[in-house]
Amino acid sequence: MSNSLHDEALLRSRRLLPFLLIVLLILPALQPLWQPGLQQTDDGAHHLFRLFNLDLAQRSGFPGTRWLADEGFGYGFPVLNFYAPLGYYFGLVFHALGLGLASSLEWTLAAGLLLAALAMVALAAELFNPWAGVLAALVYT
Repeated sequence: MSNSLHDEALLRSRRLLPFLLIVLLILPALQPLWQPGLQQTDDGAHHLFRLFNLDLAQRSGFPGTRWLADEGFGYGFPVLNFYAPLGYYFGLVFHALGLGLASSLEWTLAAGLLLAALAMVALAAELFNPWAGVLAALVYT
């Protein structure tokens, strides 16, 4: 009986090993997000401004808003009709946990990269084998 439990635990740890390995291997890709301040990107300030406006709308009692009041030179603009809002809502979760808006944006980017890598491991492991999943996730990220 205990030998069976040991075999199950070993099998479970072998299934988890590629996922744990990819988390460790993509840490260097997350390194730029560890630097202080908002990263220099072409659209980083726009995303930060959108996150701020969405937070303002949520706090003003407009959940699920598509219209961001301070966009469009102060006239408002339906940004979230044209740009997917889910990433910004993840940013709001990090902001609700106490992070600043810039840090929330960076944590959202890091979580997205990590989830994409883990999903690639799962997909390639299902199609081929677990170690192909690790390779595919490394190439993907």
